[in-house]
Amino acid sequence: MNKVLVLRHWRGGTESFGAEVVLVDERELLRRGAVLYEVHSPEGVEVYDDLYSALLGLWYAQEEGAVLYALDREGRTVARVALDEGGGA
Repeated sequence: MNKVLVLRHWRGGTESFGAEVVLVDERELLRRGAVLYEVHSPEGVEVYDDLYSALLGLWYAQEEGAVLYALDREGRTVARVALDEGGGA
């Protein structure tokens, strides 16, 4: 089944990528302290400082089983998004 990413911006609007929906709530990630995003795949780790770019990276690497981690200022994981498991943040 194809997945669709839906981003809810902190300012209220939404954007979708791609149909099963995986909701990524930017406001909730910011509330948890997310300031950096990493997309992990078998090819390595890509680091992003904005959620939109990180979600695009996740979307394009989903066939490889990529996972997105939202990190706080101390580098702790505050959320995890994996499209193959249907998990959102």
